[in-house]
Amino acid sequence: MKAAEQKVEVIIPTLAQHERRRELERAIQSVLAQDGVEARPVVILNGPFIAPEIKEWLESRHDIRCLHSRGKGVSAARLYGVLQVSAPFFATLDDDDELLPDALRTRFKAFDAETDVVVTGGYIDRDGSRLKTPDSRFFKSDSPIQAMQYGNWLSANGGMFRTESVRNGFFQDLPDILEWTYLACKLSLKLNVRLIEKYTYVTHVGSFKHASESTEYHLQSPDVIRRILELPLPKEVRRSFQRRLGRTLLNRSKLKRRSGDWPGSLLDFIRFLCLPGRTGNITLRNTH
Repeated sequence: MKAAEQKVEVIIPTLAQHERRRELERAIQSVLAQDGVEARPVVILNGPFIAPEIKEWLESRHDIRCLHSRGKGVSAARLYGVLQVSAPFFATLDDDDELLPDALRTRFKAFDAETDVVVTGGYIDRDGSRLKTPDSRFFKSDSPIQAMQYGNWLSANGGMFRTESVRNGFFQDLPDILEWTYLACKLSLKLNVRLIEKYTYVTHVGSFKHASESTEYHLQSPDVIRRILELPLPKEVRRSFQRRLGRTLLNRSKLKRRSGDWPGSLLDFIRFLCLPGRTGNITLRNTH
């Protein structure tokens, strides 16, 4: 790829709150410090409680683009950023995470004329201890869509996208939970996606509560997985998501029961029983 083409914008949605300023500054700096490419952070202010001082600080900087999304939720903020991209390539980054110095150059090297998306692995950092993610079996799979039977290989921090291929029709109408799993399926069914076993980012765990730890995440998961199952998935991948749907329905049934929503709990349990090839514990017990 020619040097002139190695321009990339990195979309960073943020709630722009005081307690996240240090992490946000780290994320921005990790983009500006990229080796061998022209990288520009595009910070998307998102949410009703934006701190005026943080907004002023971001808007005063000349080394970033700062935009304000009027949509609701992080997926709407990312979409707004994607629609504003002017570079031939873009990436995304959570505001409390960081790219390693050679991240974007490593991804650029994996592109050829036919490639639409390049995805790398990264590190999960928990109190200074780092673990590689995803594991090597994802990169050894026959194809990106077949690898989805093992789990999700696309995170907010690991992809680079060819703008003209991805801008329209992929980031639109994404859910706010499991959005990267849903997007990974859509991309790998329609575009040329390349997974490379390089580790180019750090996801920091522990400083803030992540979506997957929330009750709302567990309540919404079955509905998102049903959306994924509407896609034309290969047989093995479909079976994997059907099993996952069963687990999430059982989990939601238990959560509803504990909150006193017995009709909702029973309905989810019946939905679980109606699944083909259901697996898991089907005993409902009062755990109060």
